[in-house]
Amino acid sequence: MGAREPARPRLGVFKFASCDGCQLTLLDCEDELLALAARVDVTHFLEASSAVGTGPYDLSLVEGSVTTAEDAERIRSVRAASRRLVTIGACATAGGVQALRNFADVEEFREVVYARPEYVETLATSTPSPRTSPSTSNSRAVPSTAASCWR
Repeated sequence: MGAREPARPRLGVFKFASCDGCQLTLLDCEDELLALAARVDVTHFLEASSAVGTGPYDLSLVEGSVTTAEDAERIRSVRAASRRLVTIGACATAGGVQALRNFADVEEFREVVYARPEYVETLATSTPSPRTSPSTSNSRAVPSTAASCWR
């Protein structure tokens, strides 16, 4: 019997409230992405595939901000299933355009914008993804030029 090949690292890419631009930018990397895909197991990346894998993930990339109670619970689940979590883009790193509502009355916006505001559920504020995630003993925010990395 030959030597057993080591397991490839597992990658998950997750979307929260955003325009999808960061995920599309990843997909635009084409050749580089193909080389990466040969070295990792892309387990969850709905922008690229309808296959839905589950954790644990060695690395999770998160796009978008947390704007609903469901988002808050989901980012906690993603973080718990991830060895490392990296936020990509302005929305996940700093709240993005959605965070503009943090400086206004969300209830007033709902009343003015939506014909049936009672059907719209939202948090009072929009936060970058890591601010909602629980901190663990081996997790710390590390800013970089492109993203914040949790180690």
